[in-house]
Amino acid sequence: MSRFIYFVEAHLVWFVMVVAGVGLLFPATGIMLEFAIGPLLALLMLIISLTFDAHAVRIVFRKPSRQLLALGLVYGPMSIAGWLTGRLFFGLFDVGCGIRPLSWARI
Repeated sequence: MSRFIYFVEAHLVWFVMVVAGVGLLFPATGIMLEFAIGPLLALLMLIISLTFDAHAVRIVFRKPSRQLLALGLVYGPMSIAGWLTGRLFFGLFDVGCGIRPLSWARI
């Protein structure tokens, strides 16, 4: 299992790029897998929570200014970069800013 985890860590960037490319070229695959997104995100959060380090938490409590800086960078420039990326790939459509059009919604 540790070899598999090391392999995924070593090639994660390429894996993400391939999955993103397939999603852009074949959007129907994402629509078919829509039911699994919630459970997959829950699994991701579980896995991430298992990697927390008590030492890192102590550092945050000792120097909270670093955490505030990280929050500012994530919700500031990263939000703008995400919005610009959406506009780059989807133009002026609602999907470009993360809004799902009503025509795609299931009633």
